[in-house]
Amino acid sequence: MEKPSGIKAITESENFFGFSIMFVAALITAVLVYNQQGLTIYVLLIPLVVIAALFFAYESFKAFLRLVGRELERGKSEAVGERAKGKVLMLVCPKCKAKNPSDAAYCFSCGEKL
Repeated sequence: MEKPSGIKAITESENFFGFSIMFVAALITAVLVYNQQGLTIYVLLIPLVVIAALFFAYESFKAFLRLVGRELERGKSEAVGERAKGKVLMLVCPKCKAKNPSDAAYCFSCGEKL
C-alpha cells in the first residue's frame, strides 16, 4: 500500500524502548541512592526523574498525534474516492431543503421525517 504524501512514519529513531529504559534506570538509581545516601542526594535526583517522565510523555504524544493524522488522511482519501465514484448520497429535506446524510431518519435542521 502506498504511503500518502505528507505523512511521516514512526521510525526507529523514535526509540520508545530506549525512553522507557532511561526512565526506569532513573527510578532505580534514585531508589538505590536514597537507600545509601539518604534524602539529601535523593532530592537532587527528583528533577532527573521528572525530566525523563516529561520527555517520555512528550515523545509518546507526538507519536499519537502522528497516528491520528495518518488515520485522518486515510479517511479523507477514502471519502474523496467515494465521492468521485458517486457513492456519497445526500438526502434533501422536503420541508427546509437542507442536505442530510443518507442514513439519517430525520432532518438535522428542522427534525422533519425524511
